[in-house]
Amino acid sequence: MSFHAQPNIDVLARLQAEKRKSTIASLLIAILAIVLVGLALAFIFIQPFFTSSDPIVTYQGQPMAEEKPDPKEVPTSQQRRPSAPSSAATRVITANAPSLTAIPVPEVDIPVESLEFGAGDDFGAGWNGSGSGAAGGGSGTMFGKLSGPGLKGSFYDLKQDRSGKPTEMRIQDFEKDGTLIINDPVNRTYDDHLRTIVRRNLTDQAFSDYFKAPKQLVLTQLYIPRVGAEEAPEAFELGEEVQGRRWVISYEGTIVAPERGRFRFVGFSDDILIVMENNRVVMDGSLAPTFEDAGDREFIDQEHTLGGWHSYVGKWMNVRKGEELDLKIMTGERPGGHYSGYLLIEKQGEDYQKDAGGAPILPLFKTESSADPERGNTLPALAPETPWSVWRTKS
Repeated sequence: MSFHAQPNIDVLARLQAEKRKSTIASLLIAILAIVLVGLALAFIFIQPFFTSSDPIVTYQGQPMAEEKPDPKEVPTSQQRRPSAPSSAATRVITANAPSLTAIPVPEVDIPVESLEFGAGDDFGAGWNGSGSGAAGGGSGTMFGKLSGPGLKGSFYDLKQDRSGKPTEMRIQDFEKDGTLIINDPVNRTYDDHLRTIVRRNLTDQAFSDYFKAPKQLVLTQLYIPRVGAEEAPEAFELGEEVQGRRWVISYEGTIVAPERGRFRFVGFSDDILIVMENNRVVMDGSLAPTFEDAGDREFIDQEHTLGGWHSYVGKWMNVRKGEELDLKIMTGERPGGHYSGYLLIEKQGEDYQKDAGGAPILPLFKTESSADPERGNTLPALAPETPWSVWRTKS
């Protein structure tokens, strides 16, 4: 026999009520979850349609007019004269220029044309007669090549003595940030030392008190556009040790006259260019005269050079074909900033084309035949190389 308990009616009613509550709660939770998920999706997908981005406004200024820079100028009192007939010797203008220490205008920066010369190693091979090149001093660097025929060049830093100790021309405190003060006493001291060096005929002994670069370069032509003055010590591998101010380079060698005739040098440098033949100064092409008592310097105004800059002409030299001459060229930079220089040659009695200003277009003085370089920034145009413009050096 078995017994079965009958459930109480009240208990069943309570169970049914709890079941309904659970079912309703589950439905509410499910609905709430669906609503929340829907709101989240709506925020993600609908929000970008209501987001506005700030408008992008561009401005275009008026283009600045191109300005030509003012070079360092040397005040002069001068008067232009009409050019002479092409068959005559070049007539010149004379200027009573002030001394080296009277240059009032500071250096200015101007665009410098590309210095990527020629092709291949060390600016290309256009300077040794085997191609074309651009402005410079021969195959290698603008200040010379490592070997071969030409004028041997030595670099001297007047800011250091021969042992590398600072001299009275050392870097000044105001120069440490690149400031240039042309008329500062330290640059006048540099001028005084240059005068002494020239009086001593640019001999090795004249430079014996100053630091000399271990490396020498060989110059075959001087035609250097406006470049940073630090290019010179860098060419002699002294870029880390020597700043580009108060330095000089002395080139020397024995040259052989290619023809009989009457010749003279024509040139310019910012800042220093002195040419000596057989221990006499035959041209001072410096920005300002090296010697205060040198008197008037003759010059011609050639096209493409900066306003206020002149091509200075030297003394006439009467030579015989094959005659040997001892030639020395000194160039340098005083306050720093920029450097440029060129050396041309003129033969009396030749016909020359004229530039737009009426000045003769002269050939570059060379010690080695080469392709004529392209005209560089601040340099005059060149006449083609001629047999009498190449004065080979004695080996």
